[in-house]
Amino acid sequence: MDEELVYPCKPDADWRITLSRRFNEPWHDHYYDEVLKPLLDREGLLLECKWARNTAESLDYWVNTMGILLEIADIHVIVDIDRSAAVDYEIQRSRLISGKHFTSSIMSTFADHLTQVEGGLGAYGALVFAPVRICIRLGA
Repeated sequence: MDEELVYPCKPDADWRITLSRRFNEPWHDHYYDEVLKPLLDREGLLLECKWARNTAESLDYWVNTMGILLEIADIHVIVDIDRSAAVDYEIQRSRLISGKHFTSSIMSTFADHLTQVEGGLGAYGALVFAPVRICIRLGA
């Protein structure tokens, strides 16, 4: 086998990165487009929720979508400047997810499709590694 294995702690791995930021605010949009997006695109796959439903009954509900993105990401980047209610929610979810090895959004959304796999997703969607959180704040 000549393939090189990619380990989660390997510096040149293709990371899965989520970004929580305030949308539709000129300063945030400019900072994101000019600084954050180019940098994060170089480091891995940037996972973003560009569209989702606002009805809780839908599987495409924004809360479900963000929960899944946060649960499958290796790195959470949070822009903690002029927060919106949505960013507050994502910060709280990130704190919960990075502190445990349990993926409740994946379980509730895809429960019929999950199987027990040794060494990866367990019977309850347990992850082997918890994601790293990076907070960006003014003056920090």
